[in-house]
Amino acid sequence: WTKPIPSLIAIEQPELHLHPRLQAQLADVFAYLVKPSDQRKSSAFRLLIETHSETIINRLGQLIQRGDLSPSNVQIVLFEPDKDQGGTTVRTTTYDDEGCLIDWPYGFFLPHLR
Repeated sequence: WTKPIPSLIAIEQPELHLHPRLQAQLADVFAYLVKPSDQRKSSAFRLLIETHSETIINRLGQLIQRGDLSPSNVQIVLFEPDKDQGGTTVRTTTYDDEGCLIDWPYGFFLPHLR
């Protein structure tokens, strides 16, 4: 008896109660799961991760920059307040080949203090 592998796994706020180092390691696991291997042409899993973690977002960029993850395996869905119409605007973005976020909303994360 074999159990089928789910095609989509959704995880809500996996960073809760985790030290930032563990959050980064968790991002490494997520990247491993979605990365195609030599044995298969596509990834084993599709992950839907709902997060507010700057650590996870930055770690995914680092993995892309190092070549351990392809930007084509990552899509970010942003939910932003629509000040003109009220409600919420939903849009997608990703990372460039250098691991930098494309069209990231200004002020989403706190600025670095000097």
